[in-house]
Amino acid sequence: MKLINKVAIITGATGGIGAATARLLSEKGVKLVLTGRSEEKLKKLADELDNAVIMAGDITDPHLPEKLINLALDTYERLDILFNNAGLMEVSSIEEANIEKMCLMIRVNFEALVRMGYTAMKHFVTQNSGFLLNTSSIAGTKTAATMGAYSGTKFAVEAFTDGIRQDVSEKNANGATIGVSCIAPGTVNTGLFDSWDEKKRNYVHSGGALDPEDIARTVLFILEQPEQVTIPRISVFPLASPI
Repeated sequence: MKLINKVAIITGATGGIGAATARLLSEKGVKLVLTGRSEEKLKKLADELDNAVIMAGDITDPHLPEKLINLALDTYERLDILFNNAGLMEVSSIEEANIEKMCLMIRVNFEALVRMGYTAMKHFVTQNSGFLLNTSSIAGTKTAATMGAYSGTKFAVEAFTDGIRQDVSEKNANGATIGVSCIAPGTVNTGLFDSWDEKKRNYVHSGGALDPEDIARTVLFILEQPEQVTIPRISVFPLASPI
């Protein structure tokens, strides 16, 4: 895909992987629609970029996907890419589990991703082109103690992504160019683990950590492939990752 003047929605854009990806895609000439909870952080990021509009909101709001797509069409008259990146990570022993927080994570990591994904894919199918990229995790291929619920959301993202890819395969065989992929990072320095206790932090950082920019470059690699190429999934781990 030639990225200059393409239009992308990025969810979870207030920091970490979302913000790093927004900066890199902007350098490549992509026009952006950015969303996240903090309007202040979104404004600060958008001020750094050449072409970016923002819409702060709760990703679990069922009306937000349509609003974001309408913002892209009203502002730029097109939509080419959705980077479905918003997510939470809640891990806990059974005894300490906060069930409400676990269920909120499920809504953010999977329900909202599905709602946003289908809404964008309907648009891509109508125009016979587009790209859906979902953020998964190393936890989408394996799990560990205390991580069952989080891994469950990411296993679900993996299945959803591959199913959607298969849904559009016949359309692509008939001339459409609709890409579908997911990226599965290992530990990334996003601030996600700052509030964790030392034991949990040491576990997830035992093999080191990537920077958000490492994942942004991987996103770019996926998007810049020729139209006849599909990369269903890429895993990106720290070099010394023991998992």
